[in-house]
Amino acid sequence: MYCYNRYTHENKYIYPSEDNAFLKSEGDFVYSKDGIIMYYYNENGNDITEIADGTRIISSNAFENATTSFRLTIPETVDSIGDRAFAGVETLLVCNYFIGAISHVLQKIHPD
Repeated sequence: MYCYNRYTHENKYIYPSEDNAFLKSEGDFVYSKDGIIMYYYNENGNDITEIADGTRIISSNAFENATTSFRLTIPETVDSIGDRAFAGVETLLVCNYFIGAISHVLQKIHPD
C-alpha cells in the first residue's frame, strides 16, 4: 500500500488514480473502493482529520510513524483496528468517537 524507507524513516504519499478499481482517495486517507477499509493516512500536516463515516476497518500500519501532531476522529462504525495501526505515532490527540470506537472493538474482542 505504501513505501516506508526504514533508513530515512519516511512514508511515501499514495494517491490512487480516479479509475483505480480497488482504491480511492478521500481527504488525507486511502480507502477501499467501497469505503469500508481505511488503508493509509497521507500525512500532510493537517492538525484535524476525520475518518469517513461508514468505515469499518482501520488497516494494519495505517498511521505508522506519523510525525505531526493531529486530532483524529474515528466514527462509531469502526469495529476493527489492525495491528500496529498507530505504531510509532509521536502525538495523537484523542477526540470525539475514539473512545467509543475503541470500547466497541474491545467489547468484540473480549465480550465478558
